[in-house]
Amino acid sequence: MAGPGIFDTKDGQTLKTEGRAKGLGLKLQVLGESYVGGIVKYANGIFYYCDSVDYDDIAPSNNDWLEMEKLF
Repeated sequence: MAGPGIFDTKDGQTLKTEGRAKGLGLKLQVLGESYVGGIVKYANGIFYYCDSVDYDDIAPSNNDWLEMEKLF
């Protein structure tokens, strides 16, 4: 089971974070492995998150999206 989390929800074309994803990823690194989080999107009836410091704002589909359901 996942620990505490910090997430930034996005929708469709708003997956561009203007650098906020990097800040969130760095904060999660500081908080340690007991924390989860990242940028969140909803697609095809499933919530996904990306916790990468190297989040690709230009092409968000290139990011490594993980199913949130697997956290719980």
